[in-house]
Amino acid sequence: GPVSPEQQPAVIKILKDGATQEYNVLARAAAVSGLRHYTEADATETLMTACQDRSPVVRAEACRSLTAHQSP
Repeated sequence: GPVSPEQQPAVIKILKDGATQEYNVLARAAAVSGLRHYTEADATETLMTACQDRSPVVRAEACRSLTAHQSP
């Protein structure tokens, strides 16, 4: 279900770590996809960083995620 406002920073941190530090490409892509639900600055910043990922799968997911929450 939806994440409570109190849980949100912890969830964003877990997704951010997964998007940037996880070795497995599909795990990074899944974390990037999860960040699409958050428009906080650190989530958006992580998606922007993921657009530079070494994997085209992660880069594509980052672009889709940024588009999904219509970040500038």
